[in-house]
Amino acid sequence: MNKHHNLLNFQIVRNSNRGEIMPDFDKLMNEAILTAFNATNEDVKANQINQLQEILGMPKTEDEALKLLQAFTMRQTVRGPLGKKTASKIISNIEEISKEKSNKRDNMEKYLGLLKWIYEVSVKIGIKAEDLKTDNPLRTLIAKFKDWCK
Repeated sequence: MNKHHNLLNFQIVRNSNRGEIMPDFDKLMNEAILTAFNATNEDVKANQINQLQEILGMPKTEDEALKLLQAFTMRQTVRGPLGKKTASKIISNIEEISKEKSNKRDNMEKYLGLLKWIYEVSVKIGIKAEDLKTDNPLRTLIAKFKDWCK
């Protein structure tokens, strides 16, 4: 039986059979931060991230949703509004989430939700390309935010 915990409108599902939380939230957060940093450096517009979230909700099955999201990401990249590095990170994360046994759509929603929030912060506080070279993206983001707040 699954137990649900709510964290800032993100539903994290605890699998009581294995006692683990899926996905690894820290990894999901770091991937969202690195994607947001790329998007900021490539001047991706916020509406592109909004469109990704909309596309994810369209199909009925999780697998269809992730495949459609991959196709849309590639389309937007070749058309120009989505940067290549940003798209590459998004595609890689879709592939990783696709490997999960369950909750694929929920986990992708978490990733895109985090991406949107962090992108908005990154644009405002001025994330630079050198900020991408980090072992701890969350620590880098928090440090940049604190500097911006001064």
